Amino acid sequence: NAENMGVFKLERERPAYCTHGDTLFYFKDRYVKLFEYGKQRDTPLMIISRGSSGKPRTIHYNPSDNAFLLYFTSDGGRYELYKLSKDGKSDAALEPKKGRCLGSVFIGRNRFAYLESN
Repeated sequence: NAENMGVFKLERERPAYCTHGDTLFYFKDRYVKLFEYGKQRDTPLMIISRGSSGKPRTIHYNPSDNAFLLYFTSDGGRYELYKLSKDGKSDAALEPKKGRCLGSVFIGRNRFAYLESN
């Protein structure tokens, strides 16, 4: 009987994404990618480190620092902060800042906040 049946999603259908101006940033296949609406062009910006497990739940972009803040729900929740160089390339030699949290967001030019769990 269809009335007694429930459907549950095991995985999110939409990737983590955010917009800035004429640009969409999103996560797909271990890459943070950039889609420019005006040019209809899709460009990979950076690859997420192999130490990261799972897909990010949210992604935030800070244009003043050219940085991305990713929040993952796996492993009890954590954030990873990635900074791009001025030419838009990720510096593979630099490790992202990482920490455990229940959520994270940029709150200013070069500041972000995260909620710790006790």
